[in-house]
Amino acid sequence: MAGLDEKRTAVTRQLLLEIWRWTQIAIGWLLILLAPPIGGLLPGPMGFVGFALGLVLVLRNSRWARRKFVQVQRRYPVVGGWIRRKLLRRRNGNGDGKAAKS
Repeated sequence: MAGLDEKRTAVTRQLLLEIWRWTQIAIGWLLILLAPPIGGLLPGPMGFVGFALGLVLVLRNSRWARRKFVQVQRRYPVVGGWIRRKLLRRRNGNGDGKAAKS
């Protein structure tokens, strides 16, 4: 019986992770779509910030979006430099994506 409980727990955990991934994709697209109206109404760069945050959420969680981003980046290499830096996972706390030296 313990093996069945462990398997059920693993399946439940996997389902919750998938739901969380799709939720982040939906929030990212919502931020991208709402960025122009927000940017027009609020002072400062709020629309740009919302668009950037939405893009980061979508690119981190969507395989399709990552493939499209790579295609665009290969065609226009300058476009995605800052996005790539934001997408790197922080491993050593300085944000460059490099592992800390032991």
